[in-house]
Amino acid sequence: MTKFDPKTFTISDLLKNFSNILDELKQCGLVRTRNNLVADYAEWLVTRSLDLSLECNSRAGYDATNSRKKRFPIKNRHLDTTINLAN
Repeated sequence: MTKFDPKTFTISDLLKNFSNILDELKQCGLVRTRNNLVADYAEWLVTRSLDLSLECNSRAGYDATNSRKKRFPIKNRHLDTTINLAN
């Protein structure tokens, strides 16, 4: 397999490929929306790991339920490793 080097693409090509990748991840069920890839992936990981059912996008206050209908919010954050916090 050839290594993917994003520096060889134009901005237009990067955006088109990003859009296609999001479509494919959505088709696979890994993400639900095109809004926040990290949040959608975290919800997928948590529900899969804890055997929860993912709720619709519009549920206020929770993201998943268990078999007894107990509600669970799923929170996450993405740490930017390119920021130097030592300064």
